[in-house]
Amino acid sequence: MKHYLKLVPISAKIHRRQSKMTRICITLAVLLAAVMFGLADMYLQGVTQHQMEESGNWHYEFHSIDTQTASFISARPEVEAAGWHNTVSSEAGYSIKEQPIAISAQNKSVFENIFLNGITEGEYPDTPNEIAISSSLKNTASVSLNGTVELCKPDGSATDYGS
Repeated sequence: MKHYLKLVPISAKIHRRQSKMTRICITLAVLLAAVMFGLADMYLQGVTQHQMEESGNWHYEFHSIDTQTASFISARPEVEAAGWHNTVSSEAGYSIKEQPIAISAQNKSVFENIFLNGITEGEYPDTPNEIAISSSLKNTASVSLNGTVELCKPDGSATDYGS
């Protein structure tokens, strides 16, 4: 057994370059794995942030509940933001100045705390005849602040809203 152990330093001298290359390869493999996990983590954080900005930041969404049940849920101490939200897609046939639009109706707390949005100009609409429009629609349809917007419905009728 002692004779075989004497071969270890001799083998290390002979295969010195091979040993260095093995250590370099192991180091590079570890660095590559660390970089890949870092990139995967950055990707997941980016996707999560994008989804929060696009779809909102909620943990639960309830459908078809009555107002009493909703008030019980929102009264719980762990609920930070609660409110009503409804969306009509752009395929439904609503338009402003012949541009198809999607309609989203929601409470101010839902708009600000869940969808993470804010009003850049003017005030949040608080009466039934007021409407908030996106900045892109404002620019493309040439709508002015505090003006009147005509919302064309799928049945051909139109309703005026203050913007």
